Amino acid sequence: MRRLREGGVKSRGGAGWNGLEGVIDRSWHQYLGQSMLTEEEQDAFLESIQTVRRHIAIQLMPVQQSAMAVAHIGKLHKNVDQLLQDSDKILAPLACQAGCAHCCHVRVSVSQPEVFHILTALRQHSDMALDSLIQRLRQYVETSQHNSLHIRQACAFLVDNLCSIYSHRPAVCRKAHSLSVSACASGAEHIPQDLQLILRAEALIQGHAAAYEDAGLPAASHELASAVLLALADAQAQETWFAGKRAGAV
Repeated sequence: MRRLREGGVKSRGGAGWNGLEGVIDRSWHQYLGQSMLTEEEQDAFLESIQTVRRHIAIQLMPVQQSAMAVAHIGKLHKNVDQLLQDSDKILAPLACQAGCAHCCHVRVSVSQPEVFHILTALRQHSDMALDSLIQRLRQYVETSQHNSLHIRQACAFLVDNLCSIYSHRPAVCRKAHSLSVSACASGAEHIPQDLQLILRAEALIQGHAAAYEDAGLPAASHELASAVLLALADAQAQETWFAGKRAGAV
């Protein structure tokens, strides 16, 4: 994987992490205020975020290498996966199946540690496969820049209706689910989902992000394709990201 190690890829139009668009960057406080949750349920959700935040912050504190900090995001992914697996035992079975890629045609947000986690998978790609992926990523970004947020296009990582980075996919992809395939296939604006499952998964996601930030490691949400292109373009991106923790940021 010569290209990844040497950073021989240039992102088109990227202006650094701060220049990337946060696709799902809305305030959850505002969202909760507009939801059907009671004030008590909203408080419980926010407290769940803080509980996760404190727990993960303790685990991140002794980490001294960027690779370990990146690998730690795998715990978030494992926990979100477990939530959805457990839901089948207490709820109606989820409608999602392999090859059902309707949700892979919407924009996806990814945190910075998740971007570097994805790069660990890309290091296993051949140069030819990586070149092909880079072209798809660039095409996705360019198309997105000329279309509205409501135009659906396939994720650059989608190959033959399957996720080519499935084991390394972002947490927002892992929490996505549906109780109706027909609603997904029709492109319905509102997909039937289990609210409690969404909230429990989101508490894990928001809590992990806050813990990374507490450790001096940026974990804001960015658009997936743009963020991966930006990381591919800079061989030192991961170490630069980790430098905040080494500097003793809190």
